Amino acid sequence: MKKVLLVFMLFTMILLTGCSSETNDNDSSKDPADVKDPTDLIDPVDDDDDNPIVDTGGATNLIVGVKLDEVYNGDGLAYSLTIDAAGFYSIKSIGDIDLQGALSDLSGGYVSYNDNKSDTDDNFEMIIYLESGTYLLGVSAVDDSVTFGLFSIIVESTSIAHVSMISVNGMIADSIFPGSTNTVEFDVSSDGDVQLYTVSTVDTYGVIYDSNGTVVAENDNGTNGDDFYIDTFLESGTYTIEISVNGDFDYADYELFYDHSGASLITYEPISVDSVVTGSFDTFGDVVLYFELTVTETVTVNIYTISDNDFDGSLFASKTAFAPIDYSVDISEDNWNFMIDNLTLEAGTYYLQVDGWISEWYSTYYELHVETVE
Repeated sequence: MKKVLLVFMLFTMILLTGCSSETNDNDSSKDPADVKDPTDLIDPVDDDDDNPIVDTGGATNLIVGVKLDEVYNGDGLAYSLTIDAAGFYSIKSIGDIDLQGALSDLSGGYVSYNDNKSDTDDNFEMIIYLESGTYLLGVSAVDDSVTFGLFSIIVESTSIAHVSMISVNGMIADSIFPGSTNTVEFDVSSDGDVQLYTVSTVDTYGVIYDSNGTVVAENDNGTNGDDFYIDTFLESGTYTIEISVNGDFDYADYELFYDHSGASLITYEPISVDSVVTGSFDTFGDVVLYFELTVTETVTVNIYTISDNDFDGSLFASKTAFAPIDYSVDISEDNWNFMIDNLTLEAGTYYLQVDGWISEWYSTYYELHVETVE
């Protein structure tokens, strides 16, 4: 974050002063995403100027679709970029020095930042949706000892061609932007359980629709941390899965997997009324537990956990139901266990999903109670 801030401070001050590259160490804790006024970077106390506009007179003009060859001389460089049509754009450097880039709007508001394009490429690249208007790009070397280097800046209109079909037992790799959705079609050749899930570094959400557009299954955080994992029974036919993401970032890569095992890969531990299940974990982070609750006669129950960790509970009428009968999150601010209380259930079989977060600072032991309310 300090690196983001230094770039942001550097190019903003260049635009304000014309040539100065001084920075203000008094505001090193400010998050550039919260900066709305470029003068805040110079004097956080001075808010007299309402909605100031940065003077772009000293900034070099960038043109979409035209490569700009530059020489880095050890100072931060500033560029003015005018976007005529809203859309997705790639803003990147090409050169033999390690550069970082930060993009802001004319009021100094943080838009995007990137250092290394990949583990093997020290150039920066931002792929981002931009509205029409003028933006400011600041460029500087990551290594302060670098005083010279040749590089180019390229701004191009871009789009990501999304894969629209996935085969059974297959995988596709794709990218997604926050606020957008990717739709992928898949066929189910015979009735049975299917599994669709993502592997990524972000929080994904998946929704399956049948050929009539009806939601048949959905999931947010499944068995793989923040990635969704859907394990559900589907009749033969053609379906689509809609993928979206939560979070504040430019774009993210993910892998989507589709398995048609014919049988559920989720194991449900059997439980009954007036029973207690105990256990512990040998890993930390996100966990998901599944239980099959058998009710022999109409009864009112409390279902809850006892643990030092954070647990949420959702009770479903069937394995394929995506809306729970009832659910519960934290009992209180100080008690992170869940409690589904005073729930009346008729005779039948129910399915309980318990989502937890296991901290390395607490005991991993837990208890799950299903008890009759007298």
